[in-house]
Amino acid sequence: DFGDLASCFLLTGCRATPSPSMPTAAQGSPMATQSTVGEPESATPEAIQVREYPHDVAPAQDGKVWYTAQGTRRVWSDSQGRLWVTEWNAGQLARYDPASGAWAEWRAPGDAPRVYAVYVDETGRVWASEWTAQAMLRFDPATQRFEAFRSSSRHANVRQINGRKGAVWTPDSGADKLVAYRFRSPPAVVPRRA
Repeated sequence: DFGDLASCFLLTGCRATPSPSMPTAAQGSPMATQSTVGEPESATPEAIQVREYPHDVAPAQDGKVWYTAQGTRRVWSDSQGRLWVTEWNAGQLARYDPASGAWAEWRAPGDAPRVYAVYVDETGRVWASEWTAQAMLRFDPATQRFEAFRSSSRHANVRQINGRKGAVWTPDSGADKLVAYRFRSPPAVVPRRA
């Protein structure tokens, strides 16, 4: 069940706005649209026409659907409802908080970085593919630092990232292989009693 789509929002650069081509209600807020699911092995697609050349889409926990266009490449919604966006043209990783409307950006390491795909793991660390160095970047929002893991492929060209507990998976489309980056989740911190 896809549930209700509360609205469709465009993320480009440092702004987030309702898609200008999406129909809006009289109050000016985006109209809700209902996704229809057919029998278990079929689905009725629903389309919203956009003019911004969409690259990626991320349904958020609050029901909103966000997408990227032009200089941005991928978007991922984290467990707190914040959106992580890769900015290809600027070589940056960005975070948008819909609750506060605040943007934060971090330039990727290296010369002329090109950040493409993004994924947030279960620990809250953000993974991004970087094409200039052909590396996977892991960003820790708490320390605001990047770690780089160079690909074993000369032209990995990672366009998408996904994962599950303890592993991040990438399709190295330029090398015809799948790669897993395995990690240990940090131990849970248990507060001491005084």
